[in-house]
Amino acid sequence: MPDTDAQLLDAFRRDRDERAFHTLAERHMGLIYGAALRRSGHRQLAEEAAQNVLALLVRKAPDLAEEPARLPGWLHRAATLEVGNLLRIEARHQRRKPL
Repeated sequence: MPDTDAQLLDAFRRDRDERAFHTLAERHMGLIYGAALRRSGHRQLAEEAAQNVLALLVRKAPDLAEEPARLPGWLHRAATLEVGNLLRIEARHQRRKPL
């Protein structure tokens, strides 16, 4: 089983190896969830953002496999951007709720 992020990303990109993706997700979930929780202050929102970032990672893995050193920074940025999107959606929902 591959053990570096580069090897895991490559295995997932090349073979759609679910174990490689699972290992990547477990390895970086603390980073993703922590960034989302710090940005949102809400555990449920942070969990949703983390799941969305992992879904995005599935689509972006081929690009990230070319420069695997970018992965932690990309995950952090994706988490904070995703929380921002979710916060905007929630704020919009709250504004429309009385209507």
